[in-house]
Order: sequence, then structure tokens, then C-alpha cells
Amino acid sequence: DEVAKFYAGEVALALEYLHDDAGVVFRDLKPENVLIAASGHVLLVDFGFARKVGNGVKYNHVSQRSLGK
Repeated sequence: DEVAKFYAGEVALALEYLHDDAGVVFRDLKPENVLIAASGHVLLVDFGFARKVGNGVKYNHVSQRSLGK
């Protein structure tokens, strides 16, 4: 379905922006935290579990520590 692909892409781009450009890890992704604005675009809400990472450093891996090792 083209509509589902559009919204999945919007969520992926929003997460990519938050992680790569804003240095934020959005850790509470679930349907009730993804809203659709009147413009038709996706809004991510509820940043209560989000975490700021690094000082402009891009993280492209999962560390051993984050895996509980």
C-alpha cells in the first residue's frame, strides 16, 4: 500500500533526523506516539524516554554496554 509506505518513510526520516542531526535517541516508538498532522505529515510525540547522545558525534553502532554486556 502506497499510503503505508509513505508514513513508514516519514517515520524513518524523522528518526534519522533525530539520531543523526539532533543527537536524540527516541526510545518510545509505538503507534500511539506517532500522530498525523493536519498537513498529512508525521509527528513524533512523547519524548519522556528520549535521550540526548554525544556532542555532535554520530553513533552508527550498538555498543556492548547498551546490550547489557
